[in-house]
Amino acid sequence: MIGEGCGRVIESKSSDFPVGTVVMHRYGWCTHAVLDTKNKDPQNIIRKAPADYPKDLPLSLLLGAVGMPGMTAYFGLLKLCEPKEGETVFVNGAAGAVGSLVGQIAKIKRPQQHMMDTTNPNTSSASASSAETPCRAFAAVVQPASSL
Repeated sequence: MIGEGCGRVIESKSSDFPVGTVVMHRYGWCTHAVLDTKNKDPQNIIRKAPADYPKDLPLSLLLGAVGMPGMTAYFGLLKLCEPKEGETVFVNGAAGAVGSLVGQIAKIKRPQQHMMDTTNPNTSSASASSAETPCRAFAAVVQPASSL
């Protein structure tokens, strides 16, 4: 199946990817893969997991919260937007992979941060649910995942 995958190197002829290295790739979902470490095609590039990635966390997190959606949400919000105290963070599409993480990161960093999103009020989305503030015209207060 086409998609991103991750795993540990079990055999290698590359000094850049020794046995035991955790990698992320776009070679599909499979139990084993032979990866071309010299391939420079951005669609098939092999990336190493962060060296300090906790060994007790599932590798699958590298594809979501710690992978592309997580890094996009984290750096997009904290390094590009740099929301200040008292500002309202507007998340366009808060039910998606990146948007849901933006809301969670914003609330973790600043619990009192005002949040608005464009999640459809008829959709059951954990990121856009709030008992105190019902959805109105595609807007909702975003709750951090830890409070759900």
